[in-house]
Amino acid sequence: MIIHTLQRTAMLLTLLLGFTNNTQALSTIEEIVNSTRLIALGDIHGSEKPVNFLINTLKQPAIANKIDNIVVEFGNAQYQALADDYLLKGVYVAPETLRQIWRNTLYFMAWQTPQYQRLIEFLRYHNATRAHKIRLVLADPAFDWATIRRDEWETLTVTREDTYQNMVESEVLEKHQTAILLFGAFHQLKRPLKLQGKPDVFNSLVSRLVQSGTNVITLWPHMGAALDTTRYQAPTLIDLGHDPFGQQRLSDLSDRFLSDQPLSYIADYYLYQGADPRDAKPAANNTTDKAWHAEMARRARLIGGRVESQVNNWLTRHAH
Repeated sequence: MIIHTLQRTAMLLTLLLGFTNNTQALSTIEEIVNSTRLIALGDIHGSEKPVNFLINTLKQPAIANKIDNIVVEFGNAQYQALADDYLLKGVYVAPETLRQIWRNTLYFMAWQTPQYQRLIEFLRYHNATRAHKIRLVLADPAFDWATIRRDEWETLTVTREDTYQNMVESEVLEKHQTAILLFGAFHQLKRPLKLQGKPDVFNSLVSRLVQSGTNVITLWPHMGAALDTTRYQAPTLIDLGHDPFGQQRLSDLSDRFLSDQPLSYIADYYLYQGADPRDAKPAANNTTDKAWHAEMARRARLIGGRVESQVNNWLTRHAH
């Protein structure tokens, strides 16, 4: 009965994703997993495309069998045991309990769209039906929203790149395992850079790992920037070190970059999946859960600033 239910779930996931099984992209990913222990896939808040690409990639046994972990920004590390029970041991976890993994993170507003739960459900199915299991490593700092103070929250946001690096090193590298790192794209820069809105040069998770001597292959996602992609058929991975596309300026990619270095300076590949308006809709449970809305509002008052504005705007648009 359990396996039959999982099979139906997998069929539904396949229909929802609606992917083209692109030979070029998957072949390139297979080459990459054979050459490095860490692959950094840039996520885009408000877009389902990077996570859907990851799921589609993990459907390929030649790739999935080489991946031991998916390390994610969207999970609070205090729920690691819960994630392990649900994904590795097949323990039943109520949906409202499972949602704590991504709802109780530092930047909980970023994970309101459904692809993160979709990834978790895919991994549960994968691990129940395959000999080689993939662990979900929750890299967001462990803390409790019920007791945290504003100054403690601010400290965790400032030190989170250190936390991410420590998590990758302790949960992956020290165990001599492999991983795909799923973090917001700007956490995946291969070199320190000056960014709009940051007083100092930003030293990302991936740039820290690279500086420590770790080989990381990075995939930068297409964000709808005004770059010339007319000669590429989506989905494809563009090799930035060898294709002329890699010479386009960072300042043309995003106004957050205060640099005219080429794209190849910060990433190895460019993941082009076609136009991306970043218009993913919130998960239905987020728009109907009144208790969640009240908790979001409470956190907004506690933290203030940009988070409070984001929460209030979101509640105005989406709360029923």
